[in-house]
Amino acid sequence: MAVKMRQFWQTDVVKNWNPGQAGPKAGPETNYQSAAGDDSAGDAPAGPAADGPGALEATSTDLFFEKDLPKLTPSDMKSLDDYAKAYLEAKSSEPIDIKGYASVEGKKDRNDKLSQDRADAVADYLKKKGISAKITSKGQGITSHFGDDLRSNRRAVITPPLPQIKTPTAPTGPGRLSMRDPKPLTGQKDKTFDPNIHHDPNPSPPQPKPDLVPITTVEQELKKWLQKLGKAQNHKDDKVRSTTVVRLAEERLHGRGYPPGEDDNLKAITPTDGDQQDYSVSDLTRKIIEKLPPKGIAKKNFEHFKKLAAEDVKLPPKTVTGQLNKKFHELRDKLVSKLPKAVQPWAKKGIDKLIEKGRDYAIDKVIEEVGVPENLKGEVKKALEDYLKKITEDESEEKK
Repeated sequence: MAVKMRQFWQTDVVKNWNPGQAGPKAGPETNYQSAAGDDSAGDAPAGPAADGPGALEATSTDLFFEKDLPKLTPSDMKSLDDYAKAYLEAKSSEPIDIKGYASVEGKKDRNDKLSQDRADAVADYLKKKGISAKITSKGQGITSHFGDDLRSNRRAVITPPLPQIKTPTAPTGPGRLSMRDPKPLTGQKDKTFDPNIHHDPNPSPPQPKPDLVPITTVEQELKKWLQKLGKAQNHKDDKVRSTTVVRLAEERLHGRGYPPGEDDNLKAITPTDGDQQDYSVSDLTRKIIEKLPPKGIAKKNFEHFKKLAAEDVKLPPKTVTGQLNKKFHELRDKLVSKLPKAVQPWAKKGIDKLIEKGRDYAIDKVIEEVGVPENLKGEVKKALEDYLKKITEDESEEKK
């Protein structure tokens, strides 16, 4: 008799029997619409699949939540403390992406909001810990991707994991989820991928940081350069005028313009054509240095700056404009304004460089030196030719 009873309890009928409902046990994809929220009773199957209201222990990249709650558990907060500490110690600036999830029970609208609130709770906590990098948080709604244990789907996932954090696994066995085995109740590993998470099979290696030139060295060289510019402008004392070439120098220090450098995304203070005001060399040096990164600038930017001649753009004496004056700017800007916006800054630089080099300077050489993108060369070249044609016409009229 005992043997027959044991055999009966081991049959598939008993294994799949659920006292809360008739028929086979519902799988994880069952749509429970009558429950008020994430795992909040309703028509949820009774028995071990629900696994109680408690949350699993957090790992370094996975935070687990209690039923119908977006509130971080003590285990979550400890894991996030470790994550934030490692992130800050690594001086990382890599963007952080957080995705929140709810399990399959409950109403869809409620679970959508619950998954978003869970992601936001993690993001807010990391921000409070001093992480200033870009953090995005997005609720993914309901999921059964992580396992039949409903608690495993009440989670938020952080990307990227930090290499110096060893990812612990929660204890396996009844009531515990192993991150290496997301289906401990069935003993089968979930080999599917969450479509909401990007898995890059060939991740790019981290880019090395550029060599930095100390800001003290940059300050010394900038001061020498401004002194040379002041002398080229015929200043007899330690004065210099803020002109177009000062803006060009500042752009190169910041890594923008021609030639391309390591852009620091900081704002230049010198107007595009300079403010045409006289400064003491020390004052103008200090104003520019204060807007540069305090730790120094990329070596590439520094080398580009050193190649810039310390003299103002000069026009050929025979042109009708004769010198860098209002008429030259008006004519240049009028022609450039008729071009597509993508072409305008390159055409403007090309005209300035063309005038600086002289009318006989090859247009193709100017385009190459300015660094015009290949797909814009045709339009920029036409703009330069139109400008020279206009200058020639003005000269002819003047000579009559």
